[in-house]
Amino acid sequence: MPPEDYFADQLEWSEFANWAEIADWAGRLFAPALQDHAALAAKAEEIRAATAAPAERMTLALDFVQQQIRYFGTEVGASSHRPALPEQVLRQRFGDCKDKSAMLANLLGQLGFEAVPAVVSTIYRTQIDRHLPSPLDFDHAVVAVRQGEHWLWLDGTRSLQTGPATVRGSADLSPALLARSGETVLTALPAAQDRLQAEGTDTFHFTSLAEPGLLTSVTTYYGDIAESLRSARASQPADAFEEMLYAELLRAYPKLQREGTPLVEDVPGQNAARVTLKLRVLDYWRLYENRLLVGDVALTLPVIALRVPSMAPRQLATRVALPGNYRQRVRFEFEETMYTHENTVPFSESNGFFNLQGTNRNQAKSTQYDLELQVKAQRVEATQWTAYRDALTKVWPRLSMQIGLPTISVDHADTLKKGSDDLKDAILKGRVKVATAVQADARYRLLITSQQLDSGRLPPKLRAQVLVTRGMAFDHIGQVESARQAFEQAAALDAQSSDAQAALAVNALMRGDDSQVLSAAGRALELAPNDGGPRYTRAQSRYMTGDFGGAAQELSDILNSGGDVDRSYRAVWLYLAKQAQGQDGKAAVADVQASGDTPAWPYPVLRLMRGELGFDAALAQARSDPAQRLNRECELYFFAAEKALLDKNREQARHWLEQSIGTGVVEFVEYGLAQREKARLGS
Repeated sequence: MPPEDYFADQLEWSEFANWAEIADWAGRLFAPALQDHAALAAKAEEIRAATAAPAERMTLALDFVQQQIRYFGTEVGASSHRPALPEQVLRQRFGDCKDKSAMLANLLGQLGFEAVPAVVSTIYRTQIDRHLPSPLDFDHAVVAVRQGEHWLWLDGTRSLQTGPATVRGSADLSPALLARSGETVLTALPAAQDRLQAEGTDTFHFTSLAEPGLLTSVTTYYGDIAESLRSARASQPADAFEEMLYAELLRAYPKLQREGTPLVEDVPGQNAARVTLKLRVLDYWRLYENRLLVGDVALTLPVIALRVPSMAPRQLATRVALPGNYRQRVRFEFEETMYTHENTVPFSESNGFFNLQGTNRNQAKSTQYDLELQVKAQRVEATQWTAYRDALTKVWPRLSMQIGLPTISVDHADTLKKGSDDLKDAILKGRVKVATAVQADARYRLLITSQQLDSGRLPPKLRAQVLVTRGMAFDHIGQVESARQAFEQAAALDAQSSDAQAALAVNALMRGDDSQVLSAAGRALELAPNDGGPRYTRAQSRYMTGDFGGAAQELSDILNSGGDVDRSYRAVWLYLAKQAQGQDGKAAVADVQASGDTPAWPYPVLRLMRGELGFDAALAQARSDPAQRLNRECELYFFAAEKALLDKNREQARHWLEQSIGTGVVEFVEYGLAQREKARLGS
């Protein structure tokens, strides 16, 4: 809440009729300290002897008051409002804001400057004239130094400032009242919204995308922020200060690791501090749709400047913490060509609260985000809160975005294009046989994953993901041994990949390696305990090895998890497991019902198991969707064969197993299981 809004809860009386009376009052209080020239004569002569340049003399005078007179006040009695004489301040070597302002104005006056003490409010900003004129409106004193047609506002209490006096001027305080007779109005100080508050460049460098990168973050803070930074360094333990420096970057990039120690240095010629941080970039990239490497990009300086409390709606105005200008660049540098075409995309947004403009520029081996933010508003009224939040929501994607890079290098992309064209021609002319669209897609995925792996852009975990995709493609064209190798390579690269273990379990089920099914499914469940897939695979394996009780228990545990489709598949297997145990399979799955008017496949198979539907009717439903006909027939024939085996009809079972295999849907588990059952019957 802006402090000036406290006025609404106050009644005021004042003994002063106008600002001129306050100026006369303040002028009388400061006059003795300004006329005591003898105490500072030696210091003035020392400064004159050190340099003839007026700007340098001003800086030396300010340095003396800021750094050699400690900021400390004995504000009791008359000392609460009357400045001490320079002689006393020199002797005790401390003073409060009015003591130091009087001393600075006195010293600058002896050096030939027009310098006048002034009173300001550090709280009320531009709203101070809503008060009745009173000395109690002000809580701080500074010095106004004439610079041509303008005033430079110097603060003798700010001992952590650096650079020439001309860059140390105060801003964003309330209008000031010069402490001398004849002043009738308040004088505005410079607005913070016109000042550069911070600028930074975050540079990500990757020698190879498959290896960790390095982030070098260089941020320069100006004015109040720089002084706050120096204050924190002086007052905090070293480890707490470092935590503070890294906090925002690690909030944006939580997987980064610190590299070395921070470097904090003053910027020559400026009241500014530069912070350089280095971080090791680990686990930065992730796969998007198995074709792009994506990473988060955060423009932290604008984010900090615009971040607001999460309150809606507001019933009171909101104070904007630090208006001004913020510039940020995030740059990515690579050792190989990433972009075949250079382009620049500009964007901008302007409203009554802030201006935002920037560009995203791609070059062959780099991409760069540049953004400049000007926070204009010092306060947001309660009636503007919704509009302000809407404005922030609109621009937030510009402050937290993603970089996307192809997983395939430029050279390998050409190889992929030629391979894809050749494969398409081979499929169309029948040289490569595919029974389903899934098998055709698997052929293309093998081409793509081959080029992804050969391009060398994938870190180990992402390489493992691509190997899982590659293994599934091998499974989908019936090359189960090649699939096994891909899954095992993935598991070796990423020991925490539940997907690799789950896929290996399915592959082992199709190959008939049931011991590996149990080990891989068990490991997958250790890594992802809530995943029902590995339990389903393990239940199928238990059934195939004659452990019908174990299969039934697994299936009962997961029966009601998932949607209608999963529930129907699990119910079919549960029926078979119960029947194989000599129990009532129909009763075990009697409560499994479809939720819609048109039940999804494989519900007709479940109805066949329960005797609610004949085989021909189930087959007709399997063939009702031409696009899914082969897939459904493969499953229906397999499950019908299993039911026939339980009914002791081996010849019928053999026939339907052959029909299942004859569909050519090698990507389905039921196809592999049909082969296993046929081989078992044949022996």
